[in-house]
Amino acid sequence: MKRVMLVTGVLAVSFAAMGCEERTPTRATVAATAPSACPSTTTLATAPLPPPATSTPPSTFPSTFPPTAPTPLAATSTSTTAAAPPPRPAAQHLTVKRLVVARGVKDHEPLDPETSIRAADTGRVYAFVEVENKDHAPGEVFVSFEPPPGHHPLGDAKLSVGESTRWSTWAFTREARDVGEWTAVVRDARGEELARTKFDVTL
Repeated sequence: MKRVMLVTGVLAVSFAAMGCEERTPTRATVAATAPSACPSTTTLATAPLPPPATSTPPSTFPSTFPPTAPTPLAATSTSTTAAAPPPRPAAQHLTVKRLVVARGVKDHEPLDPETSIRAADTGRVYAFVEVENKDHAPGEVFVSFEPPPGHHPLGDAKLSVGESTRWSTWAFTREARDVGEWTAVVRDARGEELARTKFDVTL
């Protein structure tokens, strides 16, 4: 009985030792060898990976776009400032029709014409001028009150002349106090004398 149990134990040990052993078949028996009955020592469970998630939905735009008409350009215009008309030429042919020394002017006419004025009564002394303007163009004249010789001359007064055929204007002075013969003189823009008249300042 002991001998049988010993044999059985030896066979069990031998079977356990050779049960998981894989023998390498010889070249002649490779095709006829069955797969090993021992399970693989490493088993990997694999599963197909899910498709990657996308944060944006697929585009719904068509692959081609219909042709679009070109945007018309806004019409542009360049405006230039109109050049100012050239100034009209000044009157060149002015003629003095009247030159009157007076104590005043009223309604475009000389008031109290004088040829002799007392020095004590001199306030304003006027030189009234009536101009004929055949050019019908704007112009100007200059009136001066020239004192007796030896006295300081007074400045000129510039008077505008309009485009009318007849134009009345006047100048005055407060400085005609020196006794003697004074002269009212009218000149044009070129300095040419157009008219003159004398008046006396007396005591």
